[in-house]
Amino acid sequence: MADAIHIRAILEQNPYDSEAKRKLIEIGSLDDLKWLYKQYPYSSEIKRALLNYEPKKNNSNHHSIKKYDVFISHATEDKQSFVEPLANALKEVGIKVWYDGFVLEWGDGLRDSIDRGLVNSKYGIVVFSKAYLNKKRKWTKHELDGLFAKEIEGKKVILPIWHNITREDLLQYSPAFADRLAKNSKFNSIKDIVMSVKKLVEKS
Repeated sequence: MADAIHIRAILEQNPYDSEAKRKLIEIGSLDDLKWLYKQYPYSSEIKRALLNYEPKKNNSNHHSIKKYDVFISHATEDKQSFVEPLANALKEVGIKVWYDGFVLEWGDGLRDSIDRGLVNSKYGIVVFSKAYLNKKRKWTKHELDGLFAKEIEGKKVILPIWHNITREDLLQYSPAFADRLAKNSKFNSIKDIVMSVKKLVEKS
């Protein structure tokens, strides 16, 4: 079949051409996969391909992609009280952390930076709080959906922390997460959480 530009043109003419879509997923660049995801936002196959995308090895123009042990998904309101101290403590013991306060710089594209962090992290620490569970929030939902997509293959990715919430709060947001074994900031110290993450990372 033709190159990616030609395949895009085919799909624009016939969005139901499953063979063309499959081929573009197979040979497409990151931009092609993003384009596909806009056309088919409910396709788990495309979402998986986007999250697991790796640059072609023969493309010398790509900068080396930094890998992370954990991605921290959180609400802005929880930064000072809990998330930033946790991120610093993880970093101090040698864990490679994707945390917006560490990696985002002036002028960075937020969505692209988040997607790179999601794709290139082994685990995702999700700090569930009242602010995080606000369903109107765009970025926390995007991050959680991305981490959940990485679990489709059956491996554990999401490491939940309950921060000043109850099981009932989480049940109203997503029953699927209410029954997961989680850390609780009320009962587990940051040091305890860091040691648990370190053990997981060392095993992986």
